[in-house]
Amino acid sequence: MKHLNWLLLFNVFIVLLYLTIRLNTFDGISNEEWSIMTSIRLPKILMAMLLGAILSMGGVVYQRLLNNALADSYTLGVSSGAVLGAACALIFFSSAIFIPLMSAIFGLLILVIILTLSAWLDNGRLSITVILYGVLCSMALSGILYLLIIFNPTKIQSIALYMFGSMSGMNYNHVLISTVLCIGLFIYARYFKYELSVLELGDLKSRTIISHVKLHKLMALLVFTIPTALLIGYTGIIGWIGIIVPQMIQRKKSYTMYNHLYSSAIWGATLLMCCELVSAFMFYPIQIPVGITVMLFSLPLLFIMMVNKS
Repeated sequence: MKHLNWLLLFNVFIVLLYLTIRLNTFDGISNEEWSIMTSIRLPKILMAMLLGAILSMGGVVYQRLLNNALADSYTLGVSSGAVLGAACALIFFSSAIFIPLMSAIFGLLILVIILTLSAWLDNGRLSITVILYGVLCSMALSGILYLLIIFNPTKIQSIALYMFGSMSGMNYNHVLISTVLCIGLFIYARYFKYELSVLELGDLKSRTIISHVKLHKLMALLVFTIPTALLIGYTGIIGWIGIIVPQMIQRKKSYTMYNHLYSSAIWGATLLMCCELVSAFMFYPIQIPVGITVMLFSLPLLFIMMVNKS
């Protein structure tokens, strides 16, 4: 765990760099610069940190419980469902409070549909084709989303931000909600540490150790889906974090479920913070949506992981 302490210090450095870069802080901080640092930049980088941690923890649970290295909210269709829910809220409701609510509802609904289809059509062998059903569902949801855009051209820009993933517009209310969700996931993982470790053994072995295996597994998947789907209602789709980080950590050392969650949370936070830093200042004053930067970063990382595996 010593390397994680250094990683936490590096995260502090990233936060300070993000707050002060391209500001003349050597001659003192003006009121305008202080406002930029505390009101605009700090909520964005904190949100990136929390979202990276939540996405990575979700990826760990999906992959270990479904026994599929590609399982993630992005590949299971949860992200597409959440974006569709956010788009529907933008179009049909005037209040912004419905956006994360609809995002969470649609994301959960898609997960339940995918798991039900996989269990029904493949005799309960969730790990075999669950990703295929997730990808197919994402394609169908994308088609519906494009139809909504065509019939509501005035909402194109707002919906496009959700499709790319961005930290713009984040404030301390979003940070507070994300903090509560992140802490809640750690509490759940700590309290049900034993059950989570047993569940990854598979249904047959798990039944000999604990009761209500399917209920425990469904509850774990839903608990780690709710924060992801809800936060997509704020930031939009940010994919691949939940796939790359858990795999990258597990390749170096065999972790227990809880330690894997803890390590992935820190690494996921670091990766998304670095991507947000690049997105905000690489082509300054133009800011690239962080979801695009994550995709560009993910390609070489995935390639390196595949080469090392072969």
